[in-house]
Amino acid sequence: MTPARPHAQTSRPLRRLAVIGATVAALAAGVVAAGPAQAAPTSTRSVSTTAQTSTLAATKTTAAQATATAKARAYAKKHPRLHVGSKGKAVRTLQKYVAAKVTGRFNGATRTRVKKVQRWNHLKATGVVNYATWHAAYNYYGKVKKARAKRLSPANIMKMARKYDGGRYVYGGSTPRGFDCSGYTMYVFHKLGVSLPHQSGQQYRKVRHISRKSARAGDLIFFHHGSHIYHVGIYAGHGGVYHASHPGRRTGYEHLWTSAVWFGRAR
Repeated sequence: MTPARPHAQTSRPLRRLAVIGATVAALAAGVVAAGPAQAAPTSTRSVSTTAQTSTLAATKTTAAQATATAKARAYAKKHPRLHVGSKGKAVRTLQKYVAAKVTGRFNGATRTRVKKVQRWNHLKATGVVNYATWHAAYNYYGKVKKARAKRLSPANIMKMARKYDGGRYVYGGSTPRGFDCSGYTMYVFHKLGVSLPHQSGQQYRKVRHISRKSARAGDLIFFHHGSHIYHVGIYAGHGGVYHASHPGRRTGYEHLWTSAVWFGRAR
């Protein structure tokens, strides 16, 4: 019986090791099995976040559209629906925007301009003004104003003035076949989209008067005796003028010969 004890003592550690090994294996199997189950909540949170982001974006878009609609309605309320026969301040503003003659009365000519602006903005050309047409007219006015400023820049005016260097002086002339002084300025500015009368004094009354200090190349320069204006040319800056001076003299550049001048800006 005595020899059996060592065997029993030897087998107990082995059994303990076996139990520990089984326990470790079971734990390892549990971790592996738990992996997919733990990943599921992360995936669910991701889907939830994406859905929330999409909902928020849709809400913002809807809010922006609602704001735009509210602004458009407010604009339409402030600026009433206009049509042939309408009159008043709103009509004058509209006529300015669509480049119609400003009379304050919505006539056939204004309707023609409105239809042109509607077609320009891909709207139905009804000739009746609603809020969509108001926005189109305002955008059209901004585009035309920008183009006009570029066309009437000092450099562009002088380029047009020099184009007719060497023309003959013809009394009453207003074409490249022959110019007098106001005929020359009238023709140059007509080519730039500005209408001026064919008389130097009348041109002075039509333009915006500016000081000598503010004068720049491309402005009109008016020569006078007292209050009487007798000549007009296009100021070239630095004491020079482009003009049609007198019979026997060609149209072109000349240094100023007098300080008795006034300046005006045609726009």
